[in-house]
Amino acid sequence: MTFQSPYDGSRHTFTPESVMDLQVKLGSDIIMPLDHCAPGDSSRDVLRKAGDRTVEWLTQALTQFNKIGDPDKQALFGILQGGTHIDLRMEYLERSVELDLQGYAIGGISVGEDREEGEGVVNEVAPLLPSDKPRYLMGVGLPDQILEGIRAGIDMFDCVLPTRMARNGTLFTSRGRVNLRNAPYKTDEAPLDPECACPTCIRYSRAYLHHLYKAGEPGVLGLLSLHNLAYYRQLVNDARNAIISNNFDKWKSETESKWEEN
Repeated sequence: MTFQSPYDGSRHTFTPESVMDLQVKLGSDIIMPLDHCAPGDSSRDVLRKAGDRTVEWLTQALTQFNKIGDPDKQALFGILQGGTHIDLRMEYLERSVELDLQGYAIGGISVGEDREEGEGVVNEVAPLLPSDKPRYLMGVGLPDQILEGIRAGIDMFDCVLPTRMARNGTLFTSRGRVNLRNAPYKTDEAPLDPECACPTCIRYSRAYLHHLYKAGEPGVLGLLSLHNLAYYRQLVNDARNAIISNNFDKWKSETESKWEEN
């Protein structure tokens, strides 16, 4: 695959092998191979070609990783594509699992498909991934999506949402979302989230953060991002504790009810 640099216009070619070379040199703990993630509303034919290409590249990546990687310190994950077509997902799952990798990721979710269909894919596919290997859902997402993923058996997530939405003035709290741009927060002396112990919530009121945001003070973007990340960290920590205490479904229902009430 060839990309054009947004900085100087130079062109760069990535191959399954060169991506392995780069990540091994970086010392990545978890290494993701080059994959083809087609838009969620793509035709079956496009999704088939993308999924086949992803598995082919994965095979090439594994060969290169076996030559230069350190499996004691680094883990190569496979990425499953296939859109919302369960039969394609199952096929790519089987083909990837045959390679006996150190972890597996579900890709191509939240990329333009119907949300309920995407969640259906996760619910179908996640439980069938090897139970003794990490399960990773790529690019997801919102707090309720993360809880649904955990319920399906997902162990790991990544997403730009917490910081991107913070930069746009949207905060996640134990009582639901807060849109800091709204006028009522101009005089609201409460913390962003009374149940949060992050530095932003301890030190600053909603009114002050609203003022900083409206004034265009760049430092506030860091304060808001810090809170959202702290919230996500606490959310998954609480989910872990609920799983350990065999109380996840009840805890999940109560947590989501608090969001809806507010």
